Order: sequence, then C-alpha cells, then structure tokens
Amino acid sequence: MTIGIALKWLLLISFILFTNVSCAGHSYKAAITAKELLVLMSACELLPVAKKQGHSTGVLNEMCTSGKALLKVGMVPSGLDLWVWQPGKMADHKDYKYAGNKGISEGLQVKKVKNISMDSAHFYAKWPLFFLSAKNSSVGSEKIVFEQAIYGLINNLFIKVISKNKEECVVRYKNYIDGTNGVYRWNFQERGKKFGHNAFALSYTPFFSSLALLDDPRIAEHYKDILSCYPYSVSERKRYFWSRGLEKEKLLVLLSTQLPSTIRAGKKSPTDTEQKYYSKYIYDLIKPTHEITSDEAYASVVGQQMLIMHYAFYMNYKPWINDFNLFSIRASHLICLHCKNDFKFYHELHLLYFLSKYISLASEYSNVSLGEQRSMFKRIVGRVEDLYLRNQFYPVSNVGWDGLIVNNFKDYVQWKLSNYKK
Repeated sequence: MTIGIALKWLLLISFILFTNVSCAGHSYKAAITAKELLVLMSACELLPVAKKQGHSTGVLNEMCTSGKALLKVGMVPSGLDLWVWQPGKMADHKDYKYAGNKGISEGLQVKKVKNISMDSAHFYAKWPLFFLSAKNSSVGSEKIVFEQAIYGLINNLFIKVISKNKEECVVRYKNYIDGTNGVYRWNFQERGKKFGHNAFALSYTPFFSSLALLDDPRIAEHYKDILSCYPYSVSERKRYFWSRGLEKEKLLVLLSTQLPSTIRAGKKSPTDTEQKYYSKYIYDLIKPTHEITSDEAYASVVGQQMLIMHYAFYMNYKPWINDFNLFSIRASHLICLHCKNDFKFYHELHLLYFLSKYISLASEYSNVSLGEQRSMFKRIVGRVEDLYLRNQFYPVSNVGWDGLIVNNFKDYVQWKLSNYKK
C-alpha cells in the first residue's frame, strides 16, 4: 500500500470514528437512498435480458428481490390511496432539519418536521423509475403491490405537492412530498447562510423527471397544463426555475403530454417541432463526438435523456434509436468492470442504471445487432454483479451517515434491511 493510499484510509477511519459518536442517534440510520436502488434496480432491468442470453440469473434475482424489499420498507400509507416515502426518516439530516422554517435568513435555527418525507426534486427525478422497474419485474400479487404503490404516489403528487395560484401561470411543486413547503438545504455545502431553497423553489422538478413513463392520464394532463404556461416571465423563471428559460427542457414536456401506451399502440413519429427540439438540444449530448462528463452521466437519469430514449423506442423512430444505440455502446465502455473513467462514483451508478434501461428496451424493441447487445450486456452485468458481490476499493456506504464502512452492496443492503426500523 502506498503512503498516499494509507493516508486516505487513515483519514477515512478517523472520520468514521468521529461520526460514530456524532451520528449515532440520528433518524436517518439505514435510510434508503438512490445509491443502492440504482444498482439493485439495474439488476431488475437486466433480468429478462439475462434469461434471453443464457446468463445465470441467480445473482440478479437476489439483487432485484433486495431492491424491491427496500422499496416496500420505505413505502408508508398516508391516508386513502396515498403513499409517501420513509416519513420522518430524514428529519435530523442537515438538508431537512430546517424545513419548519418558512424562509431563508442568516440566523436560521433548526426547526425539524417530525414526519417529513423526501424532497420533491430527488424523489420525482428517480423514484418513479425505481417503482416502474420493480413493477415490470414482478408478477402476481407482488406486481399488484407496486401498481398500487405507483397509483398512490401519483395521488400524493396531486393532493399534497402540486399547486397553482391565480396570479401566475406556474404549476408549482412544494419542497417535500408530504406537503411540507419549508426551507430545504439551508447553507448547503457551506455555501453561505443566505443560501437555501424557499417555498416552491423545487418547481423545476417536472422538467427533469420521467414521471410520464408511469403511463397515467393524470400525468399527461399535468404536462399539458405545464405546456400551456410557456413562455414564462423573467420573474417566474427566477423565482421557481433557477432562472432557466425552459426551452432546452421543452421536448420532455412535449413528449410527456402523450401517454406511452398510446404512443406504443399507434407507433406515432415525433412531430416536426419535437424533432427540432431534439436536434437543437438533445443530439449534442449523445452524439458520438461528444465526451461524456461525470455530470452528464448523472443527468442520464436526472435529465431528459431517460424519457426521450424511452419514447424513441415506443415510437420505433429509427433516427433517435440509432443515436441512443451509438451513445449507449460508447458509454458502456466507460463503466465496464475494468474500465477507468473520471466519473464520481455516484454519477457512474446513474449511467449504469441508464444503460441497464437501454439494454432492456433494446432487447424488447430494437433491431440492434445481437452480437453488440451481448457484448454490452456482458460489460454492464459484470459491473452490476461485481458492485453487489465484491468489495470495492472505496466504501459504498454513506460514510458519515451511518458510521460504518461497507464495501459491497450485498452487505450494505442486508444491513439496511436489518437496521432500518431500529
């Protein structure tokens, strides 16, 4: 072991020893996060392809089952046909513990909300996809469980999160999915005591979400409502959308007004307007000459690419499918078992999940060559199973949250399932 590596481990162990004391009583012990779900839900997506290609499904089955178990643990009913995600679990977390305050101020005091649920931006960016992976990989009564969960989560969105006022044409999102609309992420990463998100500051959420893939008429109507508000005023963009113009995000909105089931039934091609927005804003992100950055790996899930890729396959629109084919082949070479890249580990997991989704779609819909499918599947499944079974060089656990070091997802998930309610 080199001196540099030894020093890194010494600093990490010192940090853990400190956080063992400081974090011991925190509510978020064993909280379920996107990190493990990205890996486990990738396994759910890869299972049907594994069966087609004669790959042993034992490990993937175990991973998918564990992922679904985590989702079931985190789901909590909140009234008739309403579901929220692990209420109260994050109440002590630094991003959440000021949520009882109505606005940002320099001297903001801790004001926890006892049954606070997840922030709407992170939840609606990823969890609809996770529940969809769980539903599509289930049969019988278990499939009904996840269908009902999705129905309840959509109900929760419209009853507790979305609102609109008479003065502005803005579909607003409350900051937390339980309906709390207080401060989120005050002084995040020590950015200053005037930094943080005030009420409705996460209203940008539907512009990077794949909600439409849930195939519910209420979601389609929701996006029609959003589309009717274009263009937004400067003051509306500043207050609700981080000053974004929302033209780059318009293709996601246009596609989301259409139900996937309707698109699949009619094999509708994209309109001239949709093709224009794709050519102007999306193609540059996935073209063969474009370098994939760490942030873009993250955005493959938290961005438009995930939804647009699905609609390309649903429409059987070959030009877009071919673009995503080339992008995915190139991207798969960046995260295979022995690949080296400069991605942040968390961002790499997002690209891994995106590629697992791609492989599943390509296997079901596309005319991608069987040889290329096999080689890409081999690279991705190798990485997924390795993350689960074998110790990685750095911990996969949320160091500083739980006060423990775990280097593979199998041990980490089992620890969470055993300790979540303690």
